Amino acid sequence: IRKHRVRLAKSLATEQAKVMPLAQVEIDVSADYLDYHAGLARVYAGEILQSDRRNEQIYLHRVPLGVSVGICPWNFPVF
Repeated sequence: IRKHRVRLAKSLATEQAKVMPLAQVEIDVSADYLDYHAGLARVYAGEILQSDRRNEQIYLHRVPLGVSVGICPWNFPVF
């Protein structure tokens, strides 16, 4: 996305009737957004909770259960 930033911004500006600086910001924010979420796949995270029982801890690990839905607003289509 960053490699083709100018071309994508021109296409976005033409298609959505946006000014070029705003289209470039949208492309940059979208690239950052995708980088952030792609990086979450590499993070191993969980929580350790105290149990009501003595000498016991609870390890909470969240895992994806399946397909999720993303709603794309019309005014920010690249995002």
